[in-house]
Amino acid sequence: MKVFFIGSSKMGTTSITNALKEKGLRVTHTPHFGVYSHLTEPNEAFFSKFDYFLDGSLHNFHHLTTWFPDAKIVLLDREPSRWILSMFNWFSHIDERHMSDDKAIVRLSRLIMGKTVYRQILIDWLIYRKRVLHFFKDDPRFIHISIEDGPNEWKRLMRHLDIQLEIKWDNKQDKKSNPEWVSKIVTEAENKAKHASVVYPEVSQQSIRDRLFLYAMEVLRKDFIRERHLVKNIKAAGKINGWSHLKTYRTSLTHIFKFARVVGCLGLRIVVNRSNRLSPYIY
Repeated sequence: MKVFFIGSSKMGTTSITNALKEKGLRVTHTPHFGVYSHLTEPNEAFFSKFDYFLDGSLHNFHHLTTWFPDAKIVLLDREPSRWILSMFNWFSHIDERHMSDDKAIVRLSRLIMGKTVYRQILIDWLIYRKRVLHFFKDDPRFIHISIEDGPNEWKRLMRHLDIQLEIKWDNKQDKKSNPEWVSKIVTEAENKAKHASVVYPEVSQQSIRDRLFLYAMEVLRKDFIRERHLVKNIKAAGKINGWSHLKTYRTSLTHIFKFARVVGCLGLRIVVNRSNRLSPYIY
């Protein structure tokens, strides 16, 4: 039996993954999952390796339920302002308990990513959640879990999966108030999602927009996690090979090219967003 967690990152996926691994189960926590769920045919080499699938992107749940009609589906959820603040914090690479609007790194992150990107990410999530809940309404394969109420929800999850897990969820986000901009984009995103269709547009290989969408998914899957450490990667190359070595410059240029491509794909995710379909943000 397959179990698909079709929510987003920063919703307890790491804690659940660790609990499943401790039981010796076949589990994967990877962005590949989001990419493969948008293909027209299932990638047998990937799906046959695991029974539990978690990752930090959104999915084409229509394909998953068609390919695996007996699978169980789990949607992890979180209060929007706490979730988007956690996402913002993650991108800023600072501990959540130090979150503050007057931090220079926070201002830098907002300058690079922009409130528009976080607003779009939140809109994508709220519309996606709306479509998931509509699609799986009264479906016994499906369960909707809010991680805000950890212990009680974990019990519901374990009953649904018919398994006992030791889930150690430590929510470190103890900031009592959100920055003003968070509340504003949450309100804007909720209003946008309220009027969105419950129909999930299919991804077509014949559509140029959709092919760009899949390309962006693939690039972000391969390069995003590594190339976000651009300066660190270049310094490492210099220390290993020496700053005067030709290999250092070739490696540095490669990282710069990939970094530019990742930034371009982060912009592309908004450009190719059609009818507020999910956008390919990858953790």
